[in-house]
Amino acid sequence: MKVPNIRLFVSCLMLGICLFVHFAAKAALLWEERFHDGVTVSAYALEKPRIMKVFVARVDLTTPGISFTSTERLKDGWREPIRMADSSTDGKYLAETQLESTADFMMRRRSLGMNVVLAANAAFWKPWPQPDNENRADPIGLCISDGIEVSADTTDYDTGTFVVYRNGKVDIVPLLDEDKREETAVAVSGLPIIMKDGQFTDPDDSSIHPRTAFGLTADRKTFVILVVDGRQTGYSEGASLNDLYDIMRRLGVADAVNMDGGGSSSLVVFDAKQDGARMLNQHAGGAVRNVAF
Repeated sequence: MKVPNIRLFVSCLMLGICLFVHFAAKAALLWEERFHDGVTVSAYALEKPRIMKVFVARVDLTTPGISFTSTERLKDGWREPIRMADSSTDGKYLAETQLESTADFMMRRRSLGMNVVLAANAAFWKPWPQPDNENRADPIGLCISDGIEVSADTTDYDTGTFVVYRNGKVDIVPLLDEDKREETAVAVSGLPIIMKDGQFTDPDDSSIHPRTAFGLTADRKTFVILVVDGRQTGYSEGASLNDLYDIMRRLGVADAVNMDGGGSSSLVVFDAKQDGARMLNQHAGGAVRNVAF
């Protein structure tokens, strides 16, 4: 039987039961659902260190047919300067990709014949706030989509990059060497790396926000997307980088990077019963932000 290709949007994703016992002892499992072979999402409620709703997407990377994709570069006007009302920033940012919601991305790619079953936001981007009538963005850090560079890694930020090589291997690295870029199918950058070889990297940021993070187990057989809702009193207050590390550690993750958060944090699955995209997490104020990746 031919195995259908499964595309995961990581704009730019199963651990054994034993790995989750410690985490589950401190968190209430709200629901768990298998959306495709090798793709399971769980929702948890935490009360400490504060009220949090946590969504964990786990992907068994040994599952046949799984692959990754991410937001592509602009077809027209790539790296055209973005016009800003502020003269100090006018032309500072380059239009490299287009903003859209994760759900819209999923359905657009599915309309092109790609079997996208899971989508999440990824890279930080500028300018923010967006100028009026502007839906293009300049992603921060290196971003590669289907082997084509979307954004270079020219940045002063301490980024970390989730990389999918053409041979299917995955990694989280501080920088991607030039000689490896030709071997890269997908790359998306976040900041900072919060976990290396199971240890917290101790970044200087204790702020509480909605968060998205990507993680890998040490054997590189499982990819984890972690989304925490925030800014919603009584429902979910948000997470710090240390909170992300603590949850990832309990999930058996060895390496993790913080991705864009706040109103950008979103986790979407394809619901076959509804024949459409379903947003799993809940945004403060109910508004879903369009994102670059």
